[in-house]
Amino acid sequence: MGKLIEKLHAVGQASGNGMGFFGRPRGPQRASRPAAVFIAGTADESATLGAALENGADGVIITGWQPGTRGLAGVTAALAAREAVAGVRIEGEYREGALKAAADEGASFAILDQRVAARALFEEVEKFDVVATVVPPADDLGLLALRAVNLLPAQAALIQADFSAAGLARLTVADFARLRLIWESVGFPSLVTVSGTLEDADVRTLVQLGADGLLLSAAGASAATMGQQVKALIAQLERTPAPRARPESVSLLTGLIGAQAQEVPGPVPGPGRKPGTPEPDEE
Repeated sequence: MGKLIEKLHAVGQASGNGMGFFGRPRGPQRASRPAAVFIAGTADESATLGAALENGADGVIITGWQPGTRGLAGVTAALAAREAVAGVRIEGEYREGALKAAADEGASFAILDQRVAARALFEEVEKFDVVATVVPPADDLGLLALRAVNLLPAQAALIQADFSAAGLARLTVADFARLRLIWESVGFPSLVTVSGTLEDADVRTLVQLGADGLLLSAAGASAATMGQQVKALIAQLERTPAPRARPESVSLLTGLIGAQAQEVPGPVPGPGRKPGTPEPDEE
């Protein structure tokens, strides 16, 4: 498990004041939240990214990153002070060893766009998370095929939806059901892109859809504006209840026709054997 997944788990747990082991202070009290807050921006926007971290953002993502650019240098100090995580977004040509180079700069995860060379998926870096990009499909066949994302050797997903307050206000029950199917299809923890200032109802909708992290863009925002936006979003998340418990899992195909899949009990596999694997013949 890498630091991104650890961070997504940590934000759902409250922390208290007091003294830790050897008398070290544990830090300020932090309320639990159903989702984390991340900011994406270029290395040139390090001041804006730093302001987001100072106001409580859980992590930053450097866009347009390439090995050797030292794009994380501008936020390294703020990361250490806030126990935040950093990642890079690889959008163009993949260079061999790019994930290792990102880790050496201080990144703990990389977001791979859909057009990046597949070989990037198989670069082995210890405790480094790979995030697959998911673009919401435009038709029902695309929705059914979305489960193929789970075949990727990734640890998380970025759902490139670019939700805004205006768009979420127009969301119908049918729209919500269709979007919910995306999250049910993707078995990874997920980040979702959002833009602008959101209302409390918008944040609640995103949490109920299944978002584990909300990703804002630093493009065009001043450091002061981004800092206030992050602070407000964190306060909204602290007021937002955790998502409702999901019903028993339903097969996508049987669920679409209204029939719940039923499990047929079978023999219990022997020690260390996966279910469904035939037992060896007894001698």
